[in-house]
Amino acid sequence: MKRRTQLCPGLLCLGLLLLDPLFAAAQPQGPGPSQGPGTAIMVEAFPRGTADSARGAVDVHFRIEAGFFVPVRSTDTAAGGAYVRRGEVLIELVDSTGLTRGREIARLERNAAESARPRPGTEWFQNGFTFAVPYGTYTLLVEVTDSESKRSTTDRSRRVRVHPSGAGDSGTADAIFIDAPPRQDGPDTLRIHNYGGDVLFGSVVSLYAELPRESLADSTVDVAVRFEMMRPESDDAVVVATDTVEGIRPMLQNRPVRSADPARLAYVPGGEQQPPVAGLVVPLSTQRLPLRKYRLTAAVIRGAEPITVTREFRMIWPDMPRSLRNVEEAIGSLRYVATEATMDSLLDGSLENRWANLENFWKPRDRSPETAPNEVMTEYYRRVDHTREAFGTLRMPDGFLTDRGRIYVLNGPPTSTERSLDPTEGFREVWKYARTNKSFVFVDRTKTGDYILLQRPAQ
Repeated sequence: MKRRTQLCPGLLCLGLLLLDPLFAAAQPQGPGPSQGPGTAIMVEAFPRGTADSARGAVDVHFRIEAGFFVPVRSTDTAAGGAYVRRGEVLIELVDSTGLTRGREIARLERNAAESARPRPGTEWFQNGFTFAVPYGTYTLLVEVTDSESKRSTTDRSRRVRVHPSGAGDSGTADAIFIDAPPRQDGPDTLRIHNYGGDVLFGSVVSLYAELPRESLADSTVDVAVRFEMMRPESDDAVVVATDTVEGIRPMLQNRPVRSADPARLAYVPGGEQQPPVAGLVVPLSTQRLPLRKYRLTAAVIRGAEPITVTREFRMIWPDMPRSLRNVEEAIGSLRYVATEATMDSLLDGSLENRWANLENFWKPRDRSPETAPNEVMTEYYRRVDHTREAFGTLRMPDGFLTDRGRIYVLNGPPTSTERSLDPTEGFREVWKYARTNKSFVFVDRTKTGDYILLQRPAQ
């Protein structure tokens, strides 16, 4: 299988991608329109036609943040944690007359060693259901409830069209994102990406599409891929990348089925022999796409009339550092690595220009320019977040502005920390860094938590 990829040239492409704010008003799942009943809940429906003339199938997958559920003390000491989070998710398919055609409830439970809420975007509940329903258009109802607080959130915004195999017109073929490259499960296992139809920032995915079997009878096909960046509140879109994947071999002999194991959310071999559809796995270069909303078009080239699969998605960053979600705050947090004049220049112009300026500031420091995420920038703002949580006091609520905050941001977590009480100086804290052979001494003479830097590092 060969690929021919074209990207926008250099700074022109960067400029196009930054015309709209990347992180402005970003929620934990990334910028753009909110998805689902809440930023902590992601749901995707994948309709699949069958050989049955009257009924089709819909696979519904969900991902819910563990932090949505309130932890309580666990009574089961052998469960693996002192606390437990419990809840349930209800999913229904409702037809145009208001009649429920499919209904499932999943009980959710997870033990934890502590009651602190996990960092957003890091711990999830995942599972999925398969519904057999008559062909037609349905409303997907999703309701998530926390067992302890009884807090509940409901979403009815999604529509699902279930049609017989091969009945869809060009452009209506159904598709889902899967992880790529294949994991240790084997090449025949399609691991479901499961971010509500969006793609995790910096990840590489493939598109799994199901097309009429007779349309893919050739031994191999070529697929032309186009990514367009969609402008918010308008119909405008800018082509940011194109790709041609050659020599893809369709899955003609066997149709994969969804695994029933929630810990293994995947499609595995074992479905219909000689199925009415053919599966097609199309590799995508998503690791280079910045945080934006896109339109993906994949045209299966087969003579004069290609079959086109179109879908919209966003690159999302569920665990984005909080200090990166506002451009003014993000630029202000550069005070330890940039001069006042530099920060003032970054704040020039419109909101879009400010984000472009910030991105360009970090770009020379990027250790992996072949991917969109900048690990150096991410680590810096992770440190900023930590200082604001860990070092704030009554006198200085923003721990980032304290002496300990500055040293932590510039040097990271110390290798070791020594604490003592000195009768003269008060509380004393020594941070040692083994890698750089540096140490920093802080004292709290007022015994109020206001530590000041007493000793500069030995060079």
